[in-house]
Amino acid sequence: MGQLADWKCHKVVKAGKIIMLPMERDGQPIGPVVVQDANGADCGVDMPATAFARGWPSVGDYIVIYEDGYKSWSPAKAFEDGYTRK
Repeated sequence: MGQLADWKCHKVVKAGKIIMLPMERDGQPIGPVVVQDANGADCGVDMPATAFARGWPSVGDYIVIYEDGYKSWSPAKAFEDGYTRK
């Protein structure tokens, strides 16, 4: 495989640091992921089960919602290295 090109991110996303994960049954989340909202308050975010197909986040990671509504999660270091709060 050849060398892939370097890309720099310039997206604006909605995101919150995870403070509590949902219960899990048979690998599926039960209930929302609790994150800190823009004011530091607890906020529940319902996530599709497909968001956890590559694994489960940890407390301190981030829930990320893109402009088109796509929801995902990002490890804290990767998110904090790539995004700055507006």
